[in-house]
Amino acid sequence: MALTCPQCGTAGRLTTVRRRWRRPSCWCGRCGASMPASAVVDRPVNAAPPPANAPPGITPPGITPPANAPPATAPADPLVAIMPPDMAEWVVRRHGGTAPTRLDRAVVYQLYRAWDETTASDLPPFSTVVGALHAAAYDLDAAYPDAAGRPGLRERAGHARAWLYRYAPDRCWILGPPRDPADPGPVRDALAAIRAGAEPTADTARAARRALFGVDGGPGLRGLRQVFGDETIAAALDEYLRSGARPLRDRAEASP
Repeated sequence: MALTCPQCGTAGRLTTVRRRWRRPSCWCGRCGASMPASAVVDRPVNAAPPPANAPPGITPPGITPPANAPPATAPADPLVAIMPPDMAEWVVRRHGGTAPTRLDRAVVYQLYRAWDETTASDLPPFSTVVGALHAAAYDLDAAYPDAAGRPGLRERAGHARAWLYRYAPDRCWILGPPRDPADPGPVRDALAAIRAGAEPTADTARAARRALFGVDGGPGLRGLRQVFGDETIAAALDEYLRSGARPLRDRAEASP
C-alpha cells in the first residue's frame, strides 16, 4: 500500500509535513497539491498510474534536490512576474529544471513559505501581503506606506498584486466592469458626513463605496477611510460627483 494523492491519483509521491501546533498535512510531489493528512488514502503500489497529463509537482519544503538536479534553465516568465529572480531560479531548480504548471494559491503560498524558511526572510508572509492588498484596494502605497525604506517589502507587494491579477482574478474584489450608483444623492450625503466628521449611514456608505470603485464587494467605507484617510476619500468622492472619475480605482489598476 502507498499513500495516494486524491487530486491526481499518484501513489508514493506524498510527503507528510508536521509543524508544531498544526495538524499534519501532505504535499504531492507530482501535482503540487497540499491537503490535510486525513484526505489522503492508501492504495496498492501496483494500482493504475495517474493520468498521463497530470502536471509535474514541486519538491516539498524540507526536501533537498539531489546534487545532480537539472539547473534552472526554464524561461524567466511567468515566475519572475510574481517572485524575485533568485527565488524563481530556486523554484525551477527544485522543480527539475522547469517552471511549475500550476501557480494557484496553494502552490504559490507554499513556495513562498518554503523560500522564507530557506532564506530566513524577515518580510511578512506572502499571504499577509495579499490580505493587506485586499484591504487597501490593491494600492501598493496605501497597503504599505512605509515600504519606501524597505525595497524587499515593496517588491513582495508588487509580486503579490501581479499574482492576484494574473492567476487569482476571481479573488480580486475590484476587478470586473464598474457600475454607478443608481442615485448620486446618497453619495453626496456620504461626502457631506465625512467632511463634517460624522459617520455616513449604512446606505450612503454603500453608495459611496460603489462610487469610489464601481463594485459592491471589498472592504466597507469605514475600513477604506482608515487606509486612505478622510481627505483622500472625500477628494475621490468629490471628483466622482463632478466628472464620474474614480481616481482610487485608477491607482489600483495602474502598473506597479
